[in-house]
Amino acid sequence: MSIVGVNVENVSKRLKTQRLKALSDAARPNLSHEDDALAANANFTIGQCLLEQGKVGQAVEYLKTAALKARQNAQYLCLLAKAELMLRNDAQAQKAAQSALDACTDTDAHTLNILGYVFSRLGNHQTALGLFECAVSLAPNIIEFRDNLVRTYVFFGRKEEAIIQFEAILKLNPAHGKAHLGMAELKTWTKESNHIPRLTKALTQTKSKIEQIRIRFALAKECEDLNRSNDAFDHLYAANKDFFVSAKFDIQNDLQLMQSFQDIYTDQLKQQQSSIEEGPLFVVGIPRTGTTLVDRILTAHPRVDGAGELQSMPLAVKQASKTHSKIVLDLETIQKAGNAFIEDVGRAYIENARLYSHVQNSSVFTDKLPLNFLYAGFILKALPRAKMVCLRRNPMDTVWSNYKHLFAGGARYHTYSYDLMSIAKFYLGYLKITQFWQQEFPDRFLIVDYENIVADQKAQTSKLLSHCGLNWEEGCLDFHTSTKAVATPSASQVRQPLYNNSIGKWKRYADQLEPVRAFFEEKGVDV
Repeated sequence: MSIVGVNVENVSKRLKTQRLKALSDAARPNLSHEDDALAANANFTIGQCLLEQGKVGQAVEYLKTAALKARQNAQYLCLLAKAELMLRNDAQAQKAAQSALDACTDTDAHTLNILGYVFSRLGNHQTALGLFECAVSLAPNIIEFRDNLVRTYVFFGRKEEAIIQFEAILKLNPAHGKAHLGMAELKTWTKESNHIPRLTKALTQTKSKIEQIRIRFALAKECEDLNRSNDAFDHLYAANKDFFVSAKFDIQNDLQLMQSFQDIYTDQLKQQQSSIEEGPLFVVGIPRTGTTLVDRILTAHPRVDGAGELQSMPLAVKQASKTHSKIVLDLETIQKAGNAFIEDVGRAYIENARLYSHVQNSSVFTDKLPLNFLYAGFILKALPRAKMVCLRRNPMDTVWSNYKHLFAGGARYHTYSYDLMSIAKFYLGYLKITQFWQQEFPDRFLIVDYENIVADQKAQTSKLLSHCGLNWEEGCLDFHTSTKAVATPSASQVRQPLYNNSIGKWKRYADQLEPVRAFFEEKGVDV
């Protein structure tokens, strides 16, 4: 935005840079002070300034020095943990976070919140929950703290407590889009109980594009609950169009990546061998196709623990590629990773995955990062005892389910989901690559139809357990009774018994989705 030729955003950035430079300059003389407390504070200040400027690697070095000189300072250790996490150094992040937790006494709310965020990212949601609750009790008017707390309540299925937090956030900011959307997704709303008037008003109370998008997704969800299908689609179309235009996305880039994964496997990975004994279970597929459901079924087995959606394989492949881009998944990374020794990829994966406290001692664990279907060649060659379960769902329901879901932060790897035809083309690419993996690994890559699980839960559960080398366990049929955290968009749905009302829901929008149906028909895909 400009006023009389002055770019306000640039002025703001320049002022911030000047402020951070002044803070750093004032601290620098004390970096090596003989008083450890003064030296630690100086290093912490400069590290914090560098972190705010996005210079994470440099920040870590100063924060390490600060933590070394003040070993019991939870604030210093906490920020070091966050910085290590930003660099994807999960082992170092966990070590610093545990030290910060051990040092916590009369800690400020901000530090508790950051520490909770770190533990949450590392998969320790129980510890994160306690930290977020303490942060909110100390600073109840800071929305960020309540937002982190409410997300964790949702992960644990504590809906009533989540509603209280959402309402508290909306009292502080009536146009808070994330709270409106989170509330809408908690349950099915009715004509007698819904928030459509409040949401409609909230849409006019903010000029923020991202908040308007979130509120429109919330409106779409509640309109769909009330069978107001045209209204629901109109809100989604407006919100997705805004996101898609700003993303400047081309689906051909994703399709090229998929082909590259196949080519690298055929040309460079197929002949390699690995001797790693561990056999994780990977649950994969396009998001919103039942991956969380299958993961919950498997982790209801007493021998199996769930690691959640790990970034461990993408990070192991990135590490093997030795590329320097900040993007974990790109064409150069995949092509260069093909030159790596495949067993090194497997060991890097296991080392990172085992950092997560709830699977450190597990004999078998699941990794349910949906887009690991891309990495199947790396996974099944690097981990010869691993098994994969790939979810498939009706193509039209898959398109609709992706289109109506706002992925966190407009996640880069889900940009296809903001355009109907892009989702359809992505689905086509997914069919091709997953059929390829099934042909290459017929005994280790199992494709399961979501609709079949719903139609015959017991038979399909038996099939899943057999594929994964697990004995029959009756408790797997009662997956919805588990109290374990579910850190995915399907957290609310998988705490219910199986239901079939999401099958064929696309037909409510048949007119709007006709171009998609015609595309699938032209490509020979049965809808």
